[in-house]
Amino acid sequence: MIQFTEKIAKIRITAEGKTALNKNAEQLTQLQLKVLLACQKKALAPSGTRIRSAQERQAIIEKLALLGLITLESKIHEVWLTPAGRQYLAEEYTPTGGGNINLTGLKQKLCPNKATTSFISCKYVLILVEPFYKTERHSCTKSL
Repeated sequence: MIQFTEKIAKIRITAEGKTALNKNAEQLTQLQLKVLLACQKKALAPSGTRIRSAQERQAIIEKLALLGLITLESKIHEVWLTPAGRQYLAEEYTPTGGGNINLTGLKQKLCPNKATTSFISCKYVLILVEPFYKTERHSCTKSL
């Protein structure tokens, strides 16, 4: 129904990672040592490792996590509906409840030159917001 991408928010050294720093440091590469030393005192964002290449940093962090030397805290970066999710919402979903929704802020962001206020008041409302890359015009008809 939905898919998402995750982003590594923080890396934290494990007990095994601390042991590897103290006893088996010669078996680690310089960049692996750099990552372990950077997160030795506290959890930090991947950029705190000071490895410039994001691809290289990502590969090293994933390798250390697989070895059990660090743990990863991730956060959801992006969420979207799959085609099956869109079809379900369009054809099968039956909303329950009611609500009053004020779209003033959204309208002002989309049309900042218009100072109008709009209210939607109905029994069922489903709003899907997706990023758009070109100007599109939509019209709505309301049937009672």
